Formats: sequence, C-alpha cells, structure tokens
Amino acid sequence: MSTRMALTLFAFVSAITMTGSAIASDWKKINLSTSDGVQVDINYQLNQRCMRYTKDGRADTTLMLAQPVYFDVFGAEDAQDIEIAIYSYKQDMIPHGGQPAPIARAHEHFDRILKLRKARDGHFYVNAGSIATKESSSSAYTEFRIFQKIQIRVNDSLLIDPISGSSEFEISMYERIGCLQ
Repeated sequence: MSTRMALTLFAFVSAITMTGSAIASDWKKINLSTSDGVQVDINYQLNQRCMRYTKDGRADTTLMLAQPVYFDVFGAEDAQDIEIAIYSYKQDMIPHGGQPAPIARAHEHFDRILKLRKARDGHFYVNAGSIATKESSSSAYTEFRIFQKIQIRVNDSLLIDPISGSSEFEISMYERIGCLQ
C-alpha cells in the first residue's frame, strides 16, 4: 500500500471515529446526591422525533421524549431492594403576563415505580424506557415543560435530597428544541 493511500485511509477512518464519538456525545446526564451519600446518575438521550397525537380536538399536539433513560444508583452497599418512583408535572413555558405559569400534575405522562437490579455491591440500575420532557401545540400556542419528581426508596427507607430537605428530588430533561419531521 502506498503512503498516499495509507494516509487517505487513515483520514477516512479518523473521520468515521470522530463522527461516531460526536453521535455518542449526545447523551445527557443528571447527577443527584442524597444526604445518605448515595449517588444517583440519570443518563438519557432526547428523541427529537416527537410523537404526534390529538388532544382537545387539536391534531398538532406533539410530545417529546427522553429515550432511553437509565438510572444508576451507587453507594448503597447494604441495599437489598431499591425502587424509584417517578411522578410527572408540567408548566406552560409560553409567557402569559408577568407571573410564572402554575405547575400542575401531569398524570397522562406515565408515572411509574421502577425496581432496580443489582449489578454488584453498591451498584443498582434500571432502564426506565422513555420519559416525557415537553408537550406542545402550535395551534393552541402552548409549550409545556414536563419535569419529574422522583423518590428513591432503599430497603423501605426514603432517601433525602440535601438541597430541599425532602424525599422528593426534582429533575428536568426539558430543552427548548424543536421536533424533527
């Protein structure tokens, strides 16, 4: 193989490798720490191919999802059983005056309880599938940020968020980006 041909092949393989790493870099991560020293990592990708459906007679309603979503719990060496409960909420992000829009429960966005599997001592994981992040309608001029409050239960004890002092950790995977066609 000639030197020129080898350099061309090297450049081609390097371009493919760089492109592959750029694709892998679209993973996002949320890190949570509990007052008990347990670490919760949430890894996800936003799916810009939104689900379209009819709501309130409007056929242009779309739902953006984080998909897939993985929860990893570290530092729970004495744990036999870990569950994460996910509760969804929504808030209109379109300005309607000077006050922030109220927050409402979003029961239609699939609250659930996940049982985590043990990977090794102190590490548990689960694939949560998909989680809603945004609901919008161009004809109704609405864009709802969908966020979650999660509770982490280790051996029947709720873990505490050191920031809020409660057993609810608030997470948001919402981003103000559009859906792909």
